[in-house]
Amino acid sequence: MPATLHVEIGQWSTAGSKPINQDACAVKVPSGRELETKGVIAAIADGIGSSDVSDVASQTAVQSVVSDFYSTSAAWSIKNALSRVVSATNAWLHARTDSSWARYDKDRGYVCTLTSLVIRGHMAYCLHVGDTRAYRYSDGGLECLTHDHHVLGADGTRHLARAIGSHHAVEQEYTQSRVTRGDRLLLSSDGVHEYLDEATLVAHLSATTDCQSIARHLCDTARANGSPDDLTAVVLGIIQLPEEASSEWRERTQALPLPPELRAGEMVDEFRIIREIHRSHRSRAYLARHRSTNEQAMLKIPSTELGEDPAAIERFLAEEWIAARVTSAHVVAAFPRQVEPTCLYAAFEYIKGGSLRQWMRDQPRPDLQSVRDVVRQIGSGVRALHRQEMIHQDLRPENVMIDRDGSAKLIDLGAVKMLGLPDAGTSEPVLGTEQYTAPEMFLGAGPSERTDVYSLAVVTYELITGELPYGPRPAQVRRFSDLRRLRYRPVAKSRHGWPEWLDDVLARGSHPLPEARYKDIPEFIHALDHGEPTSEAKAPTPIAERDPVTFWQTVAAVLVTIIILQWALL
Repeated sequence: MPATLHVEIGQWSTAGSKPINQDACAVKVPSGRELETKGVIAAIADGIGSSDVSDVASQTAVQSVVSDFYSTSAAWSIKNALSRVVSATNAWLHARTDSSWARYDKDRGYVCTLTSLVIRGHMAYCLHVGDTRAYRYSDGGLECLTHDHHVLGADGTRHLARAIGSHHAVEQEYTQSRVTRGDRLLLSSDGVHEYLDEATLVAHLSATTDCQSIARHLCDTARANGSPDDLTAVVLGIIQLPEEASSEWRERTQALPLPPELRAGEMVDEFRIIREIHRSHRSRAYLARHRSTNEQAMLKIPSTELGEDPAAIERFLAEEWIAARVTSAHVVAAFPRQVEPTCLYAAFEYIKGGSLRQWMRDQPRPDLQSVRDVVRQIGSGVRALHRQEMIHQDLRPENVMIDRDGSAKLIDLGAVKMLGLPDAGTSEPVLGTEQYTAPEMFLGAGPSERTDVYSLAVVTYELITGELPYGPRPAQVRRFSDLRRLRYRPVAKSRHGWPEWLDDVLARGSHPLPEARYKDIPEFIHALDHGEPTSEAKAPTPIAERDPVTFWQTVAAVLVTIIILQWALL
């Protein structure tokens, strides 16, 4: 039987002389295939002392990283998987601070340091933010794998330069190091390593006692040396490593292979193919049935052309991860897998129904209440993404499914942007469909909640009229002045009998200038549900803007009449 990774674990955390322990730590050792593909993960976080809720931030950070890491794609590198998980955790904590009393004083918010360490194969991978530390002890020598992210103040005191939750995006330090049997790795908070010199650390880590005792003795010694802070130590001892060949092969593997053309009855891992249900230049979709649960699933496979684009494959892999992370009745769910995939595909719940586009063909003249019901559900799904600091970027009728119960669900999450996560390798300036993309995106502006508000307002307008409020012109925007030339087409031009306030709502929701739109989805939905015009008192629209053709025809007729009368009086 081939050797597998075996790690001894010890962890100790105490508030010391403080009333509340603002540190947190966690370790997870999976079993089976996950141990080979993902390895063992450990994380430590230290809340900042100026915040009364930093203990919550620390606990949230370590638990999110340790649990979410194993839901990332097996085809992602360790660096990419850790980076995405840490970025998502940072964005969530930052959003929580922004919605709390601490939004004007981030040092009182949900802020902490974070150091995460993954051991897989013969390598240790570390992603680090702040001044918690990671060390590697090997053959009598000690190596610090991290750098403290400090800046010196004017008074000579050190302050954190980076922390989880303090800003919308966070700069992460990544290192990797080879490990051997007998090595010990240490994660520590500053309450420990600030009060222990290198010789003391080496003496403890080289002891013949178990890792749990070492972790506790490190904390006890630091406190005896005068540490007034929280104290946390996590010690990982390398007992056994997997076969070298397996580790090297995994490092060389950049992505899983694309599956071949699939036919009814064929097996893909744990799924039996029933039939193909969709094909495009980007992907193929199949209806499948799980061999154990007998539940139906939708398998999505990238096209051969897409497989040659690394950035596109990254977005494809992110779809299933996002679907697993976002919990909403109005966002497609990832299908829970029981085995590791052997080829590249994504598995989702199968939605019995049709697209919103088909719904629009079947109901070309819906009433206001039907429109409200559909848009409210789409908005609920988009809002679930926004709560996770994600922007959909590609809201359109083809990307919404209506199931047999009339429930709307967002699908195709390939264009979703996770705020705070850099788009390494992404070259496309606009990922969404042009007709539904906010015009400022064509000028290089980044996505925001208001860009999704624009798209949802355009979809709402199309549900009512069957047309687009600006036609194809927003996609032709190349200068800021082009935004001001866009003219909203009133609903009455296409459909009669709709309330006048509706144009106020739709025109504001789809306004060419992002700052003039509703600030978020709930505000737009509230206005649509309650028939509210814009919040400011609105002056009557001049006839020259309401109906310019009639206005200028009238002006011309009046001028001709004046000229005729003048000639008659001569």
